[in-house]
Amino acid sequence: MTARAGGDVIYAADVNTRIATTIRTSDTSTVTSTETIADSAAASLVSGEKYRVKWDVGYTSDTTADTVFLKIREDNVSGTVLTLVRGDVRVTNGAGSRWKTTAEAEYTAVATGSKTIVGTYVRASGSGAVKIVAAATYPTYLTVDLVVGN
Repeated sequence: MTARAGGDVIYAADVNTRIATTIRTSDTSTVTSTETIADSAAASLVSGEKYRVKWDVGYTSDTTADTVFLKIREDNVSGTVLTLVRGDVRVTNGAGSRWKTTAEAEYTAVATGSKTIVGTYVRASGSGAVKIVAAATYPTYLTVDLVVGN
């Protein structure tokens, strides 16, 4: 993708484009101190291009006042952190206790080819077990979009 100047003709492919989407409709397992991958997306990237990675996610804990680290990482659970969000749990995971947030990062591809992006979770503080909550009516999305005009 190249920069566009005033008066240049643009095409449908020149606007922000969805590269990868992962949709999950079920809860993850609970964890405490072990960072765990909840969602993963493989995207075909082009070296030098900028991408927006977005994780729309809901979380909970079985203990009030816990906090959760939600991270977008490159490759796997030990990959470079692209962004970190800390979510707090106001009440336990009873009916309706799903706390939603969005983690978002920009990533510039360093190579052309397939790149794996993951969303991870782990308890940040407290004593409970945390999990990512999803269902058909409130799915979790991990998306990668090409950012035009970078």
